[in-house]
Amino acid sequence: GCDPDRDAILPGYTCETLNVSTHEKRYGGGHIHFGFSPEWIKSIHENLYNPLVRLLAITCGNINISTTKYPELEIERANYYGKPGRFRLQKHGIEYRTPSNSWVTNNKAIELMFDGGKLAFELLCKPEKGKHIIDTYLESTVNSILTANKLLSAEILREIGI
Repeated sequence: GCDPDRDAILPGYTCETLNVSTHEKRYGGGHIHFGFSPEWIKSIHENLYNPLVRLLAITCGNINISTTKYPELEIERANYYGKPGRFRLQKHGIEYRTPSNSWVTNNKAIELMFDGGKLAFELLCKPEKGKHIIDTYLESTVNSILTANKLLSAEILREIGI
C-alpha cells in the first residue's frame, strides 16, 4: 500500500483506498518530489504545506497540462489520481501528485517543471505575493487541470511569468 495522500485545495478531503483489482485503467504518475533539510522539515509549520501545494498546482500543474500531448487521458486521470491539490508528506519533504507522466519525456516540459517548482518556493517565501497568486489563479487552475484546458493553463503560466 501507498501512504495516504492529502489535498491542499479540497476542504475535508479524506484519502480513500481504491481497489485497483477492479479498476481497469492505470494512470502513470509524474509525481514530483521536493526534498527539504531535516532541520527545515522539523521547523516548517504544517500550515505552509497547503499554500505550497496550491502554488505547485498553479505552476507545475499548469505546466503539465499546457505541455501534455494527451489531454483526454489527463481528464480521465484527474478523476482518480490527478486532482490539483493532491500531495503526500514524505520523510524527505513533499510529493506533489497531480502531474501525469506526460512531461517526463519532453525536455522543454522538464525544464519548465524545475522553473515552476522554484517559483512556487519563491512565492511561498514572499507571503503577500504568494497569496495574491493563489487568490488570483487557484480557481482557474483547478478548472484547467480538471478539464485539461491547455489554452487556459498556458494563459495562467504566461501571466505568472513562466
